[in-house]
Amino acid sequence: MLLNQFPEVFLSNKKIANRVARELKKGNIRKISARLYTTNLKDSRIQTISATGPIISIISLKLL
Repeated sequence: MLLNQFPEVFLSNKKIANRVARELKKGNIRKISARLYTTNLKDSRIQTISATGPIISIISLKLL
């Protein structure tokens, strides 16, 4: 999976965990919370969460 194939906010899983770890280490993505990441490096975490709140809510349901 190429970096530009990651959506702005996404949930990591076993299939992409190694790629996510590499991109995180390179500074290409940022962790929002457990297994939840963003490719938006321009905005603050609060701005990203505010802008994508409904998406994050849906994604978070998958964690339950």
